[in-house]
Amino acid sequence: MFNRNQLLYHYYHGNRSLQTEHRRLRPDGTAYWCLGLIQIVPDPYTDTIKAFILIKDIDEEKKEALTLQEMSKQDSLTGLLNRGTSVRAIRHILKNSQDHHILIMLDIDRFKQINDRYGHQFGDKALRTAAVRLKSALRRDDVFGRLGGDEFIILLKDVSYSMDLYARLENLCSLIGSALEPEAHISGSIGTAAFPEDGTTFEALYEKADIALYHAKLHGRNQYAVYEPGMSMSENMD
Repeated sequence: MFNRNQLLYHYYHGNRSLQTEHRRLRPDGTAYWCLGLIQIVPDPYTDTIKAFILIKDIDEEKKEALTLQEMSKQDSLTGLLNRGTSVRAIRHILKNSQDHHILIMLDIDRFKQINDRYGHQFGDKALRTAAVRLKSALRRDDVFGRLGGDEFIILLKDVSYSMDLYARLENLCSLIGSALEPEAHISGSIGTAAFPEDGTTFEALYEKADIALYHAKLHGRNQYAVYEPGMSMSENMD
């Protein structure tokens, strides 16, 4: 932006008021955010073109704005991605990938009863603790978010069904089960669907993973179920 030729380019294309946010280095080597304001004007007495540049320290305001931007992507209770950010991230991956991925729907069993018995503060603690434990078992590139209530969503990237994956799903269930021991015992159920075998859009995978989750709960909870063709929600659940 501050390069002479760049400034002349803007001037001759009619852009004579410029600004840019950028980072600079302090004498001690630390970086800080600045706003550069530039006015390009011709000297009225000569043919000289002059640039007046003001560098303003906006480090505090910029960091606050970046923090607020990051917070808008997060679930306020667990610190995970919120529903909208999770869905957008998953859609982007599915749209731009030819690899195999596993979509996981996960929730805590009988969560309403936990809230009724122990109170909402305890229920919130269960969600936060479960989120921390689950996140520790996921890779950095996996997508992990909270949809709302006790519902979580995970996209395991670049994996397909295998004995190793089944072991990982069992481990996720066990992590929820031990989250609040010895205060209370909770459990979680998981439903999965595979990309691209079970669908190539978020909506298709979400629907089938949700059906698989229903079957995990139908057959006893505290387990995972993999979507299979023909599964539906037509069976009654107690």
